[in-house]
Amino acid sequence: YAQYFALSNDKAADYITSEDRYLISTPLFHISSTARVYAMLLCGGSIAMGDAFRTDDFWEAVKSTESTTVTLMGAMAN
Repeated sequence: YAQYFALSNDKAADYITSEDRYLISTPLFHISSTARVYAMLLCGGSIAMGDAFRTDDFWEAVKSTESTTVTLMGAMAN
């Protein structure tokens, strides 16, 4: 739980505000998504979810959801 708190604490990401939208690109059981969802809830931001991550559709998903932040892993870019 300390890891969740450290990653989702609203002070952990000073660049995230209530004006931001987080695009969930990894499974919600993965800490990188879960922690950011908590962070968005704490700061009053919003989230966007797609049905699946596809490299070919990534920028269109960012544009259509008006997302301002996202977490990607290196393997997702290959």
